[in-house]
Amino acid sequence: MCTTNCCCRAPVTPTSTSSSGSLAYVAGLSTAERELIRSVVNLDMIASLNAPQPTVLLAGASLSQHLIDELARAAATYTTPAVQTSLHPLNSDHVPFLEKCIPAVLTIEGADSTNANIHSARDTLDSIDYDLALEILRMNVAATARLLGSA
Repeated sequence: MCTTNCCCRAPVTPTSTSSSGSLAYVAGLSTAERELIRSVVNLDMIASLNAPQPTVLLAGASLSQHLIDELARAAATYTTPAVQTSLHPLNSDHVPFLEKCIPAVLTIEGADSTNANIHSARDTLDSIDYDLALEILRMNVAATARLLGSA
């Protein structure tokens, strides 16, 4: 994991690549390109209701705490899902950015490990909870707008 403080100066940048894609993308960035990325908000699996109460998990590392805090503030202001946080990043597209000292957060449906449909024939449109997806998108957009306003 990153052991230095980074000062980055570009808008929040979402990613939609696979883990191998984000690994390759980050590895291909020059130092100058990495310095342009202010932070990364990665949306992954945001549309399955896996617990009785709608929940979103914000996962990052200590260097992305400010981003987690802003997302949590946006969630509390504009949405209804409960917010869980983790500073132990695992197995997703945000990790390669964190390893290069770029603040990054994964926003993902809560209790994602209980989603029995993921990457299976049961992972179909009828299993999507559009209300949860909209709430998580709303949180991400609100936080991004606020962060861009402070850039």
